[in-house]
Amino acid sequence: MPELSVLVPLEDTRGEAAEHVRTWTHEQSLPRDRYQMVIASPADDGSQESAIEDLLAPQDVLERVPGGRLQELWNAAAARAEADWLVLTESHCEADPACLAAIARGIADSPENEAFTLQHGHISVNDIAELCARWFGVIYDGWSQPGEWARLNLVGVAIRRDAFERMGRLDARYGGFSAPLLSARLQEQGGRVGHIGDALVLHVHNEDIRDHHRFSVDYAIGECETRTREDRVFCERYFGPNYEWTNRQRYHPGLARHRARVLASSAGRAVLGRREEIPWLVRELGAAATGAVAGVRGRLARERVGFRIRELLARRLRLAPEARWRSFLEAHDRVVVLARLEWIRHRSEPLAPPEPIEGEVPVEGLGHQTLIGVYGLERDGDRWFRWSEPVTVLRFARPREQRMLRIDTGGRHGDPTDRLRAVYVNGRRVAPDAIRGEGTNLLVPLAPGRVDGDPTTVTILRRPFEPGRSGSDDPRRLGMPIVSVGL
Repeated sequence: MPELSVLVPLEDTRGEAAEHVRTWTHEQSLPRDRYQMVIASPADDGSQESAIEDLLAPQDVLERVPGGRLQELWNAAAARAEADWLVLTESHCEADPACLAAIARGIADSPENEAFTLQHGHISVNDIAELCARWFGVIYDGWSQPGEWARLNLVGVAIRRDAFERMGRLDARYGGFSAPLLSARLQEQGGRVGHIGDALVLHVHNEDIRDHHRFSVDYAIGECETRTREDRVFCERYFGPNYEWTNRQRYHPGLARHRARVLASSAGRAVLGRREEIPWLVRELGAAATGAVAGVRGRLARERVGFRIRELLARRLRLAPEARWRSFLEAHDRVVVLARLEWIRHRSEPLAPPEPIEGEVPVEGLGHQTLIGVYGLERDGDRWFRWSEPVTVLRFARPREQRMLRIDTGGRHGDPTDRLRAVYVNGRRVAPDAIRGEGTNLLVPLAPGRVDGDPTTVTILRRPFEPGRSGSDDPRRLGMPIVSVGL
């Protein structure tokens, strides 16, 4: 029985796969009979397979999975592995000669661990690859900060086979995001993850920025699919906020038109009275009007132009190194946003019938069909809260009797009525003297519905608080904090 099974999918080889695989089969200091190579091939390149077969030992396996996706190849390789420990890597990665021996020592020294991260180095053959290596370096540095949870990066990682199976393997539905999900599940279940600093795996980086972006798109789409199917709070706790996904219903034509009408009404009132409110209302109205006219396609068109400009700057022009680096970062950020917006466009999710609000509903229990125009979950002691945007929409089923809408702000940012500019219920402005603050709560009266479940849309306009104006690096335009909602 081998001690280690090294799993290599023949996908995205970035050159001759045999040259990379040879560093695992013929250049390791660990005796060859102590480990097994399991190569999984989508069976689309016979010459690559033939060159790989020449490198394999009797205990090794070449598994053919015709048309298999990357994650399916890893899973197929794991199913043929004989060792208790799996070493997952990629066909464009090369191993330092001491890598597997270091992994074997690390496992022997800490047998209680269920996984180990390895040390990742870089192989860059041109200037784009150097930018990619620098980008990965920034990512790795962020992961290694105190308090961060352990990510299993498939450039090179070791994991117990039973833990890999228990976590559900790599879910091919989520593409490149399957690895973060596997990592988070292991963390959630209390799996111990160590690090083996002298087990070095070298990552051959993309030579073309468009290849780098292709993987970013796959990752971003997989993230949207993950958040749609997995627990919402679990995802935000481990993966942070996803603004576009959380607020995807803001692009629904009916809601976008509703927002535009409310903002136009408030802007008209500001012209006649509080002129200092006009700039932020006009800014919000412009965004809402674009959504009302073009839906998500309007935002897509704008983001696509910005992305192409930055991609061109990163690829072609002779810029100063730091200017080119900034263009590379901005292009990456924009391609992720574009992927999320394309996902929203293709899903074209209709507005669901509004759900009733029963009792006090914590903000983490309010779905994307109920609360629109908010930022990610944040922690305040033992409770979650979200900052709203300057314009926030609540959709729910109203009961027939007279009720009061109660929004608990948790006492953050002062009086709940501070900076409040207007509240509209089903498009009609609520009289300002009917709205009041009570402790940490904002109270808004609701007329009874005609029948139980009558749809109600409450739109709240609050003059934005911008932390960036006070020296913070937070770029958001904040409305009010929301801890819970009740009737």
